[in-house]
Amino acid sequence: MFKVTFFLKMDIEELINHLSPKGIILNIKNQLTWKNDDEEFIIEPMSVRGREAQGYRAYFTSNPESGQYLIDHFLGIFPLSISGIEYKMTSSHSQKNLIKIAEDYGLYHGSLYGLFERRKVRVGILPSSEINVQLRNKKFHLSNLANDLREIETVAYGFKRHDFTPFSFSKYPQEELLLS
Repeated sequence: MFKVTFFLKMDIEELINHLSPKGIILNIKNQLTWKNDDEEFIIEPMSVRGREAQGYRAYFTSNPESGQYLIDHFLGIFPLSISGIEYKMTSSHSQKNLIKIAEDYGLYHGSLYGLFERRKVRVGILPSSEINVQLRNKKFHLSNLANDLREIETVAYGFKRHDFTPFSFSKYPQEELLLS
């Protein structure tokens, strides 16, 4: 699942007024949600408001191009300040095996055990076998978001291809099977 962290000079009440005509609803968790078949898009406000802007996190489960479309469709009219992009996934491998996979995949070791980097994309491998791939400390442009998401997805793919088993083929689209 992708997570885009952004700041906007608008509180959640104003945001829901702008987004409700587009089919977004406010749920009981104070999240703005939109669903369509397997696609899900969630905007969640950060718990503490900043001095000048409210922080939000947008979550979506789609591919980079669809993620770009969803962000453009729902948030493209607002002056967003994006501060980071993350992708989280869980693997069936242990942390030790995932670190070996990262080394074999050509990721560079970070300063701590389980931290890696590749072309400004950072990877954290946790003892729970959760993998967090993120891009931060960069000037993000909304028009180039799909490229940033694709860059993260490319690094994450190195871990996904190792989770194939003879019984997992039905979980992945045919295009991904051809790439491995």
